[in-house]
Amino acid sequence: MIHDHDNQDKSVWDVIQIYLHQLLRAQNLIARARRAKTFDDQVFNTERLKFVSETLDTLNIDLEKMKLRLSIKQLRCVKKKLKSLIENPPQENIKIEAILLGKALDELQGRVEDELEISLLYYFNSKEKERIKQTGKVFGTEVWKKLPEARDELNEAVSCMGFSRWTASVCHMMRAIECVLHVISDRLGVTVKPNWNWGTIIREIDKKIETMPKGDEKDYWFDVKLHILCIKNCRLKSMHVRAGYMFGQEDAEKIYQAVKGFLQSLAKEI
Repeated sequence: MIHDHDNQDKSVWDVIQIYLHQLLRAQNLIARARRAKTFDDQVFNTERLKFVSETLDTLNIDLEKMKLRLSIKQLRCVKKKLKSLIENPPQENIKIEAILLGKALDELQGRVEDELEISLLYYFNSKEKERIKQTGKVFGTEVWKKLPEARDELNEAVSCMGFSRWTASVCHMMRAIECVLHVISDRLGVTVKPNWNWGTIIREIDKKIETMPKGDEKDYWFDVKLHILCIKNCRLKSMHVRAGYMFGQEDAEKIYQAVKGFLQSLAKEI
C-alpha cells in the first residue's frame, strides 16, 4: 500500500517515488543474485556466495520498507541456506545443491511478484504528478509563506485532487479557508470565540469593516468579505452530509481556482 506511517512526514509523491525505487531495486537485486555463478569445476565459489548473501541483505531492507512479509520469510530461508553453504561447503552433490539454491532464488522472486500483485500502486498523469509533488505550494509562494496556518489543509486538498477525491479536496479547501478566517479576524481586531461558526465570524468581520472610514482599505476588506461569502456556499454543500452533495472534477477545479486566486490576493495584503 502507498500509505505508510514511517513516511507520514513526506508528501504523497515522495512516498510513491520511494516505493517505486524500492520496487525496481528489488527486481534488480534478485536478478543480480540469480545471475551470480556460485560454483566452478564442481566447487562452490565462497566469494560469490558471500556476494549473493550481501545482495540479499540489501534486498531485505527494501522488502521490510515495502512490508512484503512472505517475501521476507522466503529471503530468510535462502539466507539460511547460503550461510550453510559458506560455512560448510558440501563435498558431494554440489551441482544438486547449486540447483536447489537457484530454485530458492526463483521462489523468492515469485513471492515478491505475488505480493506486489496484491499491492496498490497509482499512476498519475503529468498534471496530477505536478500537483502532488508540490503539494500545497501550488497555491503560490506568498500563500505558503504568509498563511502557514492553512498549509496542512492545502496539502491535503491538493493530494486529494491528485487522487480524484474531489469532494474531499473541497472539504480540505474549506478547512483552509476557516484557518484564513481566523487570520483575517486577528488582522481586523476581531476576537473569535471557540463556539463561533463561520456565519458568526463573518458577521463580526462585517461589523469591523462597517466602522472603517470610506476609502481603499474599506473597499478591499469589503471585497474580501464577498469572496468569503461566495466560498461559504461551497462549504455548505461539502461539509454537511444532509446536503447529499458530491463534487465532481469540474466543480472542484473551479473551487480550486477560486480559492487559489482569493488566497494569493489576500497573501499580498497581510
